[in-house]
Amino acid sequence: MTKSPLSSARPNLYLEDMAELTTSKSDCSCRLTTLPTEIIQAIFENITNQRDILNVMITCKSLAHPAEEALWQVCNIRGYAKLPTMNAEQQDRFLMCIRKQTLHFERTGIQPRDLRIQPPRLQELSVEHLSAASVNNPVNISSFIKSSLIRLEVRNGTTDGFLPALNLLRGLKHLKIGSQVQVQGGDPLSFLRLIQTIPPLVTLFGGSLSSTELFVVAASGKVMRELGMTVHVDHTTVIRALQVPDAFANLRRLCLWTPASAACELLPKLTTLQSLQLDVSQDLLPGETFTSAAVSVFRAIGTMDKLLVLDVTLRDFGVSVQPGMFQPLTHLTRLEKLSINHDLVVNFHHRNIADFLPLSRLCPLEHLHLETEHRVPSRWIASLARQHPGLKTLSLGALVKIIPLKAHFPALESLMLYYPTLPCESSHAHPLMRQLATKMLAIAPRLKQVQVNFYSSASRDIVISYEHNEEDITCTCTSRRDGNMTFTLPGPLIRY
Repeated sequence: MTKSPLSSARPNLYLEDMAELTTSKSDCSCRLTTLPTEIIQAIFENITNQRDILNVMITCKSLAHPAEEALWQVCNIRGYAKLPTMNAEQQDRFLMCIRKQTLHFERTGIQPRDLRIQPPRLQELSVEHLSAASVNNPVNISSFIKSSLIRLEVRNGTTDGFLPALNLLRGLKHLKIGSQVQVQGGDPLSFLRLIQTIPPLVTLFGGSLSSTELFVVAASGKVMRELGMTVHVDHTTVIRALQVPDAFANLRRLCLWTPASAACELLPKLTTLQSLQLDVSQDLLPGETFTSAAVSVFRAIGTMDKLLVLDVTLRDFGVSVQPGMFQPLTHLTRLEKLSINHDLVVNFHHRNIADFLPLSRLCPLEHLHLETEHRVPSRWIASLARQHPGLKTLSLGALVKIIPLKAHFPALESLMLYYPTLPCESSHAHPLMRQLATKMLAIAPRLKQVQVNFYSSASRDIVISYEHNEEDITCTCTSRRDGNMTFTLPGPLIRY
């Protein structure tokens, strides 16, 4: 999967708060006052963490300015908001440093109308506008489009008509449009014509501008590695796309909504695919049932031996899971992340659990999400912990009894589960919260976050965050209804 130089070089480097640069204390006691340029460059090529850069910055005078410039290479909206407060010299200097700009607008703070400064050497731009007022407050993306732009991602919100400006770019490689994005003057046909005229893309997510014709055009992309369509791609369109010479020859990631019959035609031919997000629609062929469609889809997936990530949604199927339905998944010997969503009816109480999801025969997973209408028995979760000790994230869209659970997940960092009604006015006031937090930490000593969804009311859902200190663990419980509650657990619960 191709990455831009910036995203691979500094994945975690975001300009969170430049005030730290002025408040960091140093006695300037370092004897080094100058360093050769090549050594300075080598230092910042090998440091990717903001805190580490701040520490290096106060080591010697030679590193102060290069460290500032390294921090400004990736700038979030809080960093952008500081630019107008600087003098002209500072502003120009830091604007020249910015290579990646993230503009995530919220109800308060800087708004799209405040965007009056544009980095001249911008390579990556990410835009997200969650406010309900975004329709009347479009983001002027056109002003940020420079000849140096390599990656553009618009996750949601309303934008100006920036599509014509993309025609001027010769270096654009990655283009992602969210499913809820509204582009002024943009429509699927104009987007299709744009894609046909600009140089070939490595990444294309059509989002709200997707079309079946775009899927057919994308099939001929020889350099395309990632493709995402939110429009329904029917069986006929898939057949047309497969008739393109060397269709999807180098595709590594695919996100698609299509019928089971089309998926069965397409998937075995995607021999290079490593990541699949498949939403199976309800469209059936004559004589086909929801159950037979589900079985055929998993059989087709079982032929894709290079898959690392698998996310399957059976939309409104209500399928009663049959023994052996997931058996083809055991052929995916490289699989790291597995997600099975929506309306799977699993009767765990009368059958062998291994018949339904053969976890003991899957390669060790790092991420698992499973939704079912029934309670997941504790013995199944304990078995999961033994068979997949490397699990880092676990999401169970099912009722789980946590307190009596006997399991140990040594690597688990994130957990999501459902819990019965919490019988109290305030979820924080109930002693069950501390009991749950303690029990979950005993099950998974490296936990960083747990999301507990209560069937009684979504407004009372709880997120428990764990901060692991040297001697104890700080737990913070957050809910929309009751706010925050913090308490401390003893450190010996951590078993490394």
